[in-house]
Amino acid sequence: MKKSIGKVLMGIGLLLVLAAAGLLAYNTRESSRAGQAASRILTQLAEEMPKGETGQTETRSEETEPAILREMTVKTVDGLDYIEYLSIPELELELPVQTQWSYDGLQKSPGRFSGSTFSDDLTICAHNYPAHFGRLRSLSQGEEIDFTDMDGMVWIYEVSYVTVLEPEDVEQMTDKDPKDTWGLTLFTCTPGGAERVTVRCHRTGLVAKE
Repeated sequence: MKKSIGKVLMGIGLLLVLAAAGLLAYNTRESSRAGQAASRILTQLAEEMPKGETGQTETRSEETEPAILREMTVKTVDGLDYIEYLSIPELELELPVQTQWSYDGLQKSPGRFSGSTFSDDLTICAHNYPAHFGRLRSLSQGEEIDFTDMDGMVWIYEVSYVTVLEPEDVEQMTDKDPKDTWGLTLFTCTPGGAERVTVRCHRTGLVAKE
């Protein structure tokens, strides 16, 4: 009887190991596909990017008023609309950002969850693929994140802090208190979707792309 139980448990254990290996292989494959898709889209967007004049800068302090509100310029690639590309040097990432997030769209690139650069409350979400936002947790305060819009303007941010929010904390993800200085939020789910890794960033400058 004990031998039979032992064999059953060993069989279950083997199945779990195989399932875990299969899941890892699937996630690795999906991450690779997502990275390749983002790279291809990024190349197409870069070709259409206007060239700005150098020397046009605007440094933001806490007293500086936000830029004049208007709609962000949109470019379309393969039937999907994009507002910019995001650069995170510390993670060696450059990713296109869709105008609006969707479950299908996130298979290719991050998407805007809410807000805008012009209203200083932009929130961007992505899957936790290593090729997308899977390494956000490793970012530290002060590290640079650049956002190049479709008008060729580079919005420069620094990481203020990294936190973890509950999945249902939608208001906390997007609502700003008057004392909050962050103007950009990046977030992704943890493995299994139990929590949301959230990066808050404040804007430090705005320059024309060379």
